[in-house]
Amino acid sequence: MEMLPPAPSVVVGAAVVKRFPGYGVHRGSIVEIAGNRVVVHWAATDERTPSTLQFVARALKGSDART
Repeated sequence: MEMLPPAPSVVVGAAVVKRFPGYGVHRGSIVEIAGNRVVVHWAATDERTPSTLQFVARALKGSDART
């Protein structure tokens, strides 16, 4: 399977916003990108979670696909 390059807005430091059903809306930022894996630091919980480029692209602040 061919890996697609990340969207231009998927960069370290970019803000992400994601609604987690049952947990509300959480804000974070991208702290690391390695291949198809992205690490997001969530501000409210101070946790870092690995994610995919596709997940993060949908959760970028200002995206229509935040919910």
